[in-house]
Amino acid sequence: MTSFKAATFFVKENTRQSIEIAEQLKEKLLQNNIQSVLFYDAENAYQAHLPNFEEVDKNNLPSNNNLAIVLGGDGTFLAAANALYSSSTPVMGINLGNLGFLTETDPSQANELLENVLNDEIDIEERPYFLVTVTRNGKEVWEESSFLNDVVLHRNTHEKMVSFAVEIDGRFVTTSRADGVVIATPTGSTAYNLSTGGPIVYPTMEALILSPICPHTLSYRPVVLPSGEVKLTLKSAHGTLSIDGCSATDLEIEDIITIQPSKEKLHLIHNKGRNFYGLLRHKLGWDSK
Repeated sequence: MTSFKAATFFVKENTRQSIEIAEQLKEKLLQNNIQSVLFYDAENAYQAHLPNFEEVDKNNLPSNNNLAIVLGGDGTFLAAANALYSSSTPVMGINLGNLGFLTETDPSQANELLENVLNDEIDIEERPYFLVTVTRNGKEVWEESSFLNDVVLHRNTHEKMVSFAVEIDGRFVTTSRADGVVIATPTGSTAYNLSTGGPIVYPTMEALILSPICPHTLSYRPVVLPSGEVKLTLKSAHGTLSIDGCSATDLEIEDIITIQPSKEKLHLIHNKGRNFYGLLRHKLGWDSK
């Protein structure tokens, strides 16, 4: 049986569905002497105030024997992953959003998944985190931040295209012009990377994907890289950097974006028998006839 003492809920909205599911799961947890709390952080777009839930922020999350429960879409999951960085807390995701590669379980199966978690009838998969920093004139202007999905350098309203140089493990690769470039993790290969025409990469692999967005040179194609250090140097006057779909910041010419692997892993809960290939079939409609 489970050794969990606490469960932290990450919920994006106060919808009738999210409240009902949260209350059902909370009752089940209480029957197993597991206390439930609600993560709340307005800066990360968390607006849910669920009735009868104690609220906690990043500074007072339960640190031991904690289970994380995400009710929302992949954006909610990514914000939870950010809050849980450097934690060994396993995460189960209930999809109240759209496609949902991270919050992979349908709401109708939420109780079943929790029952399996409590009975230790699950698989836990480790997903790699990566780190990003931005330096300007040798000084750090964006402190080291973790991400799970992707880092995107893209043009802003002042530029028709953005120009950038690419260096991998200390070796110059190219200088390119494009609407932007996505540096995706294996977990993020099914997100923005996929919509730019990048490849799907098995999510536990130690790799990075460099995918240009509408490149000026048609021969510039997505590249799968070994998990090392990637540096992008902005060569145009302006650009914008976003991390996991948020935390956008404006960049200046010659700013250097450095991306490297982290030692930390996210612990993602799956039902036994569930696998990535089945998820692809289901989410991408490969079974359609």
